[in-house]
Amino acid sequence: MRKITEESVDAFMNARRFKKSNTEVEVKPNVTILKLFGNEIAYRYNDPRRTLSITNCGWRSVTTKERLNGIPGVSIYQRDHEWYLNDKPWDGELTDVPRPTNGTTLQDPSFGLTKAFLMFADLDDSLPLKKRVAYKERIVFAKMRSMIPDWQPPSDWVNIPDEEKLRRIKQIQEEVL
Repeated sequence: MRKITEESVDAFMNARRFKKSNTEVEVKPNVTILKLFGNEIAYRYNDPRRTLSITNCGWRSVTTKERLNGIPGVSIYQRDHEWYLNDKPWDGELTDVPRPTNGTTLQDPSFGLTKAFLMFADLDDSLPLKKRVAYKERIVFAKMRSMIPDWQPPSDWVNIPDEEKLRRIKQIQEEVL
């Protein structure tokens, strides 16, 4: 893989602006866009409910294929002049690609800050359980609402003991954040 592909895909996956030669990454509030020669060939949505979308913009070039192949979860090859995306014939039209599950994340940069703030509560052993839960609850609930605007805490939240709240918050930390 060419260095420009590695650099541009790293910027694309981490929602960082990038511009070098014929490749650019544009970061907007709701989407990160990978461009090749000004053509928008990949979209990574900042909403975790959405996926990654790719297109060749009508260009069946080696460079287009190489840039797209740099994205985790994308495997494009050509056989008998036909393009295949993840082992299925592909016409190059805009197509959603499942988010990678091999440890690669497609998270926005604020996830790192969320994790860091949650660790502060774990580092302070003198923090009483009730305050630790309240602190983590504010952070986790705010992050969940930013990801899913109509998200609500579990209906039994106010009635469960603090130990159970902390267990559930930890589960969200491990599985979602």
